[in-house]
Amino acid sequence: MKDRDPLTERIIACCFKVHRELELGFNEKIYHNALKLALTQEGLLVIR
Repeated sequence: MKDRDPLTERIIACCFKVHRELELGFNEKIYHNALKLALTQEGLLVIR
């Protein structure tokens, strides 16, 4: 398997974390804010 980009893996992991915790049924803005928080907690800079 090809080498994976560590940054991409961290971002995808944050997306899955948000999906697992919130599941379905929320407004898009809720997911947006939750993902921003998860990325920030992961030590990534988020600029909107």
